[in-house]
Formats: sequence, C-alpha cells, structure tokens
Amino acid sequence: MNRPKFRVWDTEEQKCYKPTFKAYKKEFHDIQIELNGDLSIRTFDEEGKLVTIHESMFEGRYELLQSTGLKDINGKEIYEGDIVKNKINEVGYIEWSKCRFNFCDSVGRFYLFSIGARQPFEILGNIYEHPHLLEENAE
Repeated sequence: MNRPKFRVWDTEEQKCYKPTFKAYKKEFHDIQIELNGDLSIRTFDEEGKLVTIHESMFEGRYELLQSTGLKDINGKEIYEGDIVKNKINEVGYIEWSKCRFNFCDSVGRFYLFSIGARQPFEILGNIYEHPHLLEENAE
C-alpha cells in the first residue's frame, strides 16, 4: 500500500524539510507528521532530554505539502507548491484542489488541466523559494 509522502515548508526558517527522525543527531528541528496529520517537532531541551512539541504551539509556521506521486522528466518527485514547466513550455505551479492535483497558470487564475502521467513536467523550483519564476511568466 502506498502512503502519501509529505514535505514541510518552514515559513520562519525559509526552507523545506522532509519529515524524518534525526533528533538522535541532536538536530534542532526534527519534524514529523503524526498519523492523524498533525505536525510535531522533536528536539532536545537544555538538559538533553527529548521533547515533542505539537504544531498548536507554532500555528501557521509550517505548510504541509503532499507529493503527487509523480516524477518530473529528470526523475525528481513533484510536490504541491512546485513550479513546473509543461511540454509546451507553459510555467505554472502544482496545487491540490477538488480532490486532485492541478497545474495552475502562473497567476493562479484557473486550472489548465489535472496532472497525470501524460503531462510531463520539469520542476523549476517552488512557490516559496522561487516566486519570481511565476512572476516572470505572468501575462
């Protein structure tokens, strides 16, 4: 059974995390997704004790982004929020809406089509780290 994969955009640190347990390496942020979909951070306190902090303590800080289950033409996994170019050189981003992943035009006005195996994409960046890629391609 395939389970959904996620990554997390940290609005404070301005970087993406793929949730894995690395607190044993004493990394400051170890983000995990609970079975019910909640986010938690596991870290060490000043005394070296492992603590888990629920997302309600840092509401709005993290954006949870799900994998589409597809790979781009270079074999890189495509996630929500990725800025992509399709086979006819249109640039847009991937968004979850109405129970499916969609390719949105560069200004998000409408959905061009639902993504799938017949829609090869190339990932150019993501909407958090590279918003200029959408601005450059806006009409």
